[in-house]
Amino acid sequence: MNLVTTETTLVLAGAWNGAILTPDWILRHGLGKSREEAQGAVVQVELPAGPFGALESPRFTLEGFTYVARPDALILMPAATDEQSLKLIETCALGVLTTLKHTPIAGIGHNLEYASEDPALHRPESFAQSQNDLLDVAPQDWEAYKTVIASQFNAGAAQVNVQRYADSQKMGIKFNFHHAANNADDALKVLSGDGYNSFWQNFRIASELVTKLFGENQ
Repeated sequence: MNLVTTETTLVLAGAWNGAILTPDWILRHGLGKSREEAQGAVVQVELPAGPFGALESPRFTLEGFTYVARPDALILMPAATDEQSLKLIETCALGVLTTLKHTPIAGIGHNLEYASEDPALHRPESFAQSQNDLLDVAPQDWEAYKTVIASQFNAGAAQVNVQRYADSQKMGIKFNFHHAANNADDALKVLSGDGYNSFWQNFRIASELVTKLFGENQ
């Protein structure tokens, strides 16, 4: 089972103004760079196109991470998944919210996904069992081609949403460690580890669960 690196994200749900969160601003207020350091930084910009060719929120790649400032969420994606890289995006988010304390916040999520197309990979019996009763009563021409199992857990100060999926070619598991936050002060407690797991700690928990379910992961 392989980590889907593009789906490793720290999400700050809320109301964000992308015009404020420029790369220069993020470097100075999120990472504490000087104006000169920020102006000298290399920034890569992507303008992804959505359905019907409409441009979506720009994606900026800076020193060690990528971010997207949507109206409903600030999304940070680390360049790697080691402890230092995950700490970097938490530090950036902490700096952003410390400066923009009046930003309406709805929650914080640590998101991870693992997937595999290896047909020899062990598939838990729960995938088959989850649809047996439906197949027993479904029309004869119905053929199962994909199974999704969603579970929710209370884990201390977080709610963990786990979604397992499988079809004839691919199998995977998604983790969302959701932290309730009604304002920036609540979010700052999450990001600073005040009674909450860090992103790295939750990454390790998810990785260990994947190993126990499916064997060694990468």
